[in-house]
Amino acid sequence: MVSKKIEENKKFVLDSFQNSSDLIHYEFEAGDNTKILIFYIEGFIDRNLLDRDIVKPLIHNKENKDIKKIISISSLSESGEIDEVISKITDGNVAIFFNGKTIAYLANLKNWEKRSIEEPQAEAVVRGPKEGFVEDISSNRNLLRKKSSQII
Repeated sequence: MVSKKIEENKKFVLDSFQNSSDLIHYEFEAGDNTKILIFYIEGFIDRNLLDRDIVKPLIHNKENKDIKKIISISSLSESGEIDEVISKITDGNVAIFFNGKTIAYLANLKNWEKRSIEEPQAEAVVRGPKEGFVEDISSNRNLLRKKSSQII
């Protein structure tokens, strides 16, 4: 269950990811002085969309309005289960925790830029996936995570 206390949620998520180096988190205060905590996996999301569509509107929010009216993202959903939040972060979503709320908001801001993952020319296979690693370690790590939710 998502805790009302932002520090408990932070500790649980960090422990779940075993302090993974590509799990990004930061805290800030909204315009109405509400503490906010955001988690995402580096390389999975479009950072410009995060800043433009989530962080800036929350910082400029002086009233305590409904979050869905402040954040104008069609893929915004809610979850009260911390395990589901962890799973969604692993899938490439941004998790947004608010101090005092027992739910987390999840935003799908996935971004797959870089060279496309294609079938390796030197190691062709008859069956199975036709994907090969690329030069970018972040893309390779994310490719592995897409295949197995056990990889954190």
